[in-house]
Amino acid sequence: MGFAYFLIEFIIMLCITEKEPVFGKNLNERMWIAKIIVHFVLTLVFIFVGNSFFEVVTEISKYLAGVFVFIMLVTLIDFLYKWG
Repeated sequence: MGFAYFLIEFIIMLCITEKEPVFGKNLNERMWIAKIIVHFVLTLVFIFVGNSFFEVVTEISKYLAGVFVFIMLVTLIDFLYKWG
């Protein structure tokens, strides 16, 4: 549930802040009321989401975790190659 929650919240914030950089900075540094409202609304929405949704998210996350580890490994090797 945590990954799906983060992903949806991230996409919402990205869509809101993409066109207005000043608004994005203000949303990040201020606007705590808006962030708290979004947090509680998404929490309430996820209460009513079925378990099958989270089973799908779990399967997708397993494969994306492997991709993430591979990318981090390539990044680490590149960093160490440039460092040495």
